[in-house]
Amino acid sequence: MKHCLVLFALVVGTLSGAQAQETKDEESAQEEGEIRGKVFDAQDGCFDLSKILDEPLGFVPLIIPITEPALGGGAAAMAVFIDKPEGGGRPNMMAAGLLRTSNGSEGVFGGYSGYFLDERLHMTGGAGDVSMNLDFYGVGNNLAPDGQAFRYNLDSTFGMIGADWKLGKDSHWNIGLRYAYAEVGASLVNPTPLGGNFLGGGIDYVVSSLRPTLLFDSRDNVFTPTRGLVSELSLTANLKALGGGSNFQSLKWANYWYHPLVEDTLFLGIKGEMEQSSGDMPFYMRPYVKLRGAPAARYQGDGIAAVEAELRWQCHSRWSVVGFGGVGMSWFDDHPFKGTDTTVTGGAGIRYLIARQYGLHMGLDVAYGEEGPALYIQFGSAWARF
Repeated sequence: MKHCLVLFALVVGTLSGAQAQETKDEESAQEEGEIRGKVFDAQDGCFDLSKILDEPLGFVPLIIPITEPALGGGAAAMAVFIDKPEGGGRPNMMAAGLLRTSNGSEGVFGGYSGYFLDERLHMTGGAGDVSMNLDFYGVGNNLAPDGQAFRYNLDSTFGMIGADWKLGKDSHWNIGLRYAYAEVGASLVNPTPLGGNFLGGGIDYVVSSLRPTLLFDSRDNVFTPTRGLVSELSLTANLKALGGGSNFQSLKWANYWYHPLVEDTLFLGIKGEMEQSSGDMPFYMRPYVKLRGAPAARYQGDGIAAVEAELRWQCHSRWSVVGFGGVGMSWFDDHPFKGTDTTVTGGAGIRYLIARQYGLHMGLDVAYGEEGPALYIQFGSAWARF
């Protein structure tokens, strides 16, 4: 009888253990299914972060390699939080991150973009503390001899706040105002081969500027637009009356146009911008050509103009390839297109639709310019404006 009881206990224990293991396996399978349901789209079964972003604290983690020729190799780590309103509409966004590169540049930063009052009011803000090592080649066609440059460091603590107001509920027109404040310390890392005072308003400088804007925005998506136009005319005025280090102005007109050449398959984008500065502006704040393949601040001047075109082929429901090319120029004084320093760039890239419900594509671009190749990680459009 005793042996029977022991045998019965062993059988019951084995069955209970098997049942517990089966329950555990079912729970693990359920958890795995829930995880797969969050990162794979139910519509096509592909990797997708839409449901992750729909979570209250859902975010896109980004580790972005920095291969910008002006900064050297490095990386930026970011967390991008996106909140899509119920019923659609433009999303609210918040991002925070840090960066470090091989030439000693480093920093922390954060930003915010939010819509209120049925999207009539768009609020933006940002702040950071960065130390950047950059090269200065001269302004416009007043260049350093033999293409030499001097390296300088910018140590800056900054903040910005702004608002845009839509002129009508269904209007594409907006008026806006932004205020920026920064305390900047500039120092030379090596001697300059250039003559003259290229430090403008001084080594230590306070930025305190207002920027009124007139904006037209008809894009169908803020992340990866396929149609629509963004046209913005803005005037930046740094004012001693607001505590700025000097008085200067910068007038900028930027345009981004998107159009489907073949519906749902082939998309054309064109960027064009022109900027002219005047007044007692520090050299490191002068406008510069922004093109994929052109090092940051390499083509700098009192004024600049640049055009870039991009063609994107949606070869798969998730994957697309892009080709792009551009030309930019900078000039000295207030004589546009006279005595210019020009550059031509181009390249190709690949995109993946990483959040279908948001229309968000991410990808990689390889660009070529006169200074060599460069690699760019893209979050949304290469001409992002949230």
